[in-house]
Amino acid sequence: MMRKISYVFVVLALLVIALPAAANNLTPGHNGAPDILAAPAGFNVIANTGIQNYTTGDAFGQYVMQVWKDTSTGFLDFIIQFNNNASPVTGGAIFTVSAANFSGFTTDVGYIPVGGVAPGNVALTNSGTVNFNFTGDGLLGGNVSQVLAVYTNAYFFKPGTLSFIDSGVDPHAGFAPQAGVPEPTSLMLLGTGLLGLGNLVRRKLMS
Repeated sequence: MMRKISYVFVVLALLVIALPAAANNLTPGHNGAPDILAAPAGFNVIANTGIQNYTTGDAFGQYVMQVWKDTSTGFLDFIIQFNNNASPVTGGAIFTVSAANFSGFTTDVGYIPVGGVAPGNVALTNSGTVNFNFTGDGLLGGNVSQVLAVYTNAYFFKPGTLSFIDSGVDPHAGFAPQAGVPEPTSLMLLGTGLLGLGNLVRRKLMS
């Protein structure tokens, strides 16, 4: 029960925490240190797996994946947190969490530091899979991950695959970005707002 409750408190905490943001987009075929990301100033949770179970090799636990819509840009963020309920002594560790498929989108990959174990390395494969790699001994039993995040320039999402890798691989349901552009109504509202801003600036210059 305590493990499940922890997810709720993390998501609620993100609504009030202000943290420095990084903007270091990860390109296909590259890897590096994860970015330390800030939660968007405003966002709506538009998709949620709820708490799901996973088992892989000698590790097992729960995960949650959500899709956040940034209210200032309309872009989608893909958010993951999981725990490992295996024995810290005899159980397995999670070494990689893989999320597919982010091919064709910009990806700022990292974590929102609200408590937990951070990945030591992140990678984006040429086929569009984002890997959160827990280096060293991995994420050992009895631990929870930091809030893992992939910030994108996508406006839409679709079902995706989330895999947990120990000595085995356990694929589960998740979310992934989908190609598309905002509907004409949204574009018209954006254009109207920019036009109004231009008129305001022009009036100030003329006065």
